[in-house]
Amino acid sequence: MKRSLVLLYILLVSTIFCVAQTNIKAELDTTKILIGGRTSLKVSVEVPENVRPVFPSFKLQQELTPGVEVLSIKCDTINNIDNKLYITTYILTAWEKNTYKIPSLTITVAGKKLNTKDFLLTVSEIPINKKHAQPKPADTIVEIPFAWLDLIPTFLYLIASIFGLVISYLLYRRMKKNKGINIPKKKIVKLSPYEEALKAINDLKGEAKDVIDQKNYYTKITTVIRLYIYKQFGINALEMTSGEIIEALSCQVTTSKIDELSNLFLTADLVKFAKYSTSETDKEYYLSNVASFIEDTKIAINETPNIETEQEEARLEARNKTITKVIIIAILMLSIALLGYTFYEAFTIVI
Repeated sequence: MKRSLVLLYILLVSTIFCVAQTNIKAELDTTKILIGGRTSLKVSVEVPENVRPVFPSFKLQQELTPGVEVLSIKCDTINNIDNKLYITTYILTAWEKNTYKIPSLTITVAGKKLNTKDFLLTVSEIPINKKHAQPKPADTIVEIPFAWLDLIPTFLYLIASIFGLVISYLLYRRMKKNKGINIPKKKIVKLSPYEEALKAINDLKGEAKDVIDQKNYYTKITTVIRLYIYKQFGINALEMTSGEIIEALSCQVTTSKIDELSNLFLTADLVKFAKYSTSETDKEYYLSNVASFIEDTKIAINETPNIETEQEEARLEARNKTITKVIIIAILMLSIALLGYTFYEAFTIVI
């Protein structure tokens, strides 16, 4: 029993001590505002370090007193040497002309309630110079007269959208028939060994009369005949000597042609390696021998200057279909958008 009384006494003394050390203060920033203006109610409570005061809580736009609203609440704490200072600021406003009484706020400190003082807040109207103020009549609704010319852009949009839909439909039908959009195809031209060699010989005929570098001239002639032998007979003449070429051709070409070709290779080797020089007649003679050899050994072929493989055709057809689909989708989307915009414009103009 004595122990309980002692504890109760200590609690009572500590509470009285805390309250005795509590300093409460309330300030109103301004007591006069205009309608819709703002003022701040600042409440400060200084208490011992181990005590925390409890301030009144309000919701935003809740009325502190009838006609006065709480716009916001800001809390702050300042630590001193022996105590703490708790500050709560209430931002207030009012929307009607009147003089309002700001009631005292109840602050709870260590279980004891302390009240702040009351304030008077005067709310005034915004001053208006009534002598010079002239009220203006309300504006009337002006009706804009309907004009058919305003529908011309709408009709153009409608025609463009219908035209786009028709084009999309025609392209779709064409794609269904595996036609698509005709895109120019690259032609693959393939010349026969005879045609390639004959073309090169004709080019050399124009150079035969004005040859300055005979070594270069005979090198070109032998290169033409080596390429022809490689492509026509399957003999790797580009990597063989003159004697090896003659030996490889001996079983496929007549002896007279072998002799003419052998004389050509011999003369060309002398010009290239022994600085031998030939006359104009010799140049034309050897060139005509090469042309004769090519003409006599050609094989009848089916000339197909424009050859396309099936894979290439399939690839081109697939590409045409893809491009056609993309174009159809683009035109269709644009046409639908134009059609929707046309109806919207027509509705706004007519209504």
